[in-house]
Amino acid sequence: MAYINGGTANINALKQPRGTLTSYGYSESDNQVLLSCNNPMIYQLQWGQTLANVKNIMLESDYVANDVVNVIFDVYIGNEIGVSSSIGGGNMVLAGSLRKSRDLPYIANEGISPEYVTGNDLIDFHTFTVDISSIVKNYLTYTLTPILKGSPSSQFAMSGNYTTNNLLDYTSISGTDRFVDVRARFEIYEQDPSISKKLIEAEGYKDLNVVGVINAAIQHTDRAGLNNYAFTNGSLTASKKFLSNCPNDNFAYSTVESYKSIRLDDEGEYLSWWQYRLANDGSPTYDYDMTDFYMYIVTTESDGTTHTASLRDFQETLGNDTGTFNSTWWASGYNPNTADSPYLYKVLSQNISPAFINSVTASTITSDTESYEVKLICSGATLGASKRVSESRFYRIDKETKNPAYDFVRFHWLNRMGGIDSYTAKRNITETVQANKIFFERKSPNPLYAQQYSASNVYGFTTSRDPVGSDLYKPSVNTFSIEATRSNTVYTEPLNDVESKWLEEIITSPNVWIELLTEAGDWNRDRNPESHPSQRDYFAVTINNSEVETVNQELGLVKFNLTYTMANGINTQSN
Repeated sequence: MAYINGGTANINALKQPRGTLTSYGYSESDNQVLLSCNNPMIYQLQWGQTLANVKNIMLESDYVANDVVNVIFDVYIGNEIGVSSSIGGGNMVLAGSLRKSRDLPYIANEGISPEYVTGNDLIDFHTFTVDISSIVKNYLTYTLTPILKGSPSSQFAMSGNYTTNNLLDYTSISGTDRFVDVRARFEIYEQDPSISKKLIEAEGYKDLNVVGVINAAIQHTDRAGLNNYAFTNGSLTASKKFLSNCPNDNFAYSTVESYKSIRLDDEGEYLSWWQYRLANDGSPTYDYDMTDFYMYIVTTESDGTTHTASLRDFQETLGNDTGTFNSTWWASGYNPNTADSPYLYKVLSQNISPAFINSVTASTITSDTESYEVKLICSGATLGASKRVSESRFYRIDKETKNPAYDFVRFHWLNRMGGIDSYTAKRNITETVQANKIFFERKSPNPLYAQQYSASNVYGFTTSRDPVGSDLYKPSVNTFSIEATRSNTVYTEPLNDVESKWLEEIITSPNVWIELLTEAGDWNRDRNPESHPSQRDYFAVTINNSEVETVNQELGLVKFNLTYTMANGINTQSN
């Protein structure tokens, strides 16, 4: 039996997310509840802070009995977790382990209580630091909702997962969010009279905080924390942001600064968000007795007339068997006020396209509609009134007539926040087919043996049986195989600086699709309208390059020239 020198009480976490498993009365400024898997996820442990004479020399000869030499960080990942026990709860599984030796000691600035004492070899503590993002990012992808469907569900969602275990199988609703938990184990030196010292694993471990993770890519110029993207009805603020950088939001809700263009026949336009907590009665901090939670639509016509509608399709993702948010909604087992229930924390998504809204709300958006607003609302008896719990998004109806010579091209892509963004290109579409061929040569056919007269043949001739000379239609240079691809080039509308910075995400995204109206889509819709309600379907493309052309230098307007290739090539025959 081996113990850590000074006991496990001398193992503290210096750096880690505050996590999701904190008290209900949390302060958002104190808690880092949401992280990006494509940015550093730092965990740092401190050992020996109360011990005297902790050596800073890293040589093996300087270790004493029970010195902590390495820390093993075990990384657990899942899409469901219980409050009472993180490790082993829900469907958390071990994704990987990182063994980390002591960090190199450093000298503190003068005037600050030093960790390194000049003139001797003593420091106050040792640290062990790791970045677990390299493990976590392998477990997150994207989540697509079938076109013209309201929201992903356990039956109808494309999450991009290829793993076959219980954690990431094809039944996962979302590929863009996970829980992450870290457990630290300790390797120490133990003295043994027979062999002097040996490295063993000490008894005991330290559980670190559980955190929600999304497949985002935060830039150096962005706000580091993601708490603005953690939706909860607890604060009842309108400052929570959807998972998109598209500049059609109204964060301050004072004036509408930008509208996103959308067409009446668009069938797929999605807003995604990371839902932190939904609290019903039973918790002092969140005693709101929430009875409804929905996406609220407000349309405005040319004469100023307004209409409203509500969308609740995303509630299916919450785990409610009835599909209705009511006072018994928590019976589904997702009550965050119950210690042994799974936490909600997941990415939700709602289709807010005109075609979908009209399919479920009796034509709320018509040819007279000029624009509409979208926002999340929660309501309840103790709320006093319905409360907006998100930013608002604004859309303007594009009524331009399509050019009969070519169709518009609608793009969808995994944006930098982990959601799905969309854009329609309408200008100057060109198409190129490229074929890479492999050739081989054969002996040329001999026309003398091609056709011989035979009176017995009804046509007056018979074909020679010479295997070389009989076929005049085979060339001497033959095509062995062909690899063919189809590429297209499209142009965007003139974009201002903010819009162009958003649209550049399509160039850097690893997952891009276009919508196509195909016979296969029609066939899928007829055979399985639940999973394929639209005749249009997604087709993966690769963005090859992009050119930016200045349209109006004074106004700062530019347009993109996007070239893309169908990810699935043209099927060809082999010779």
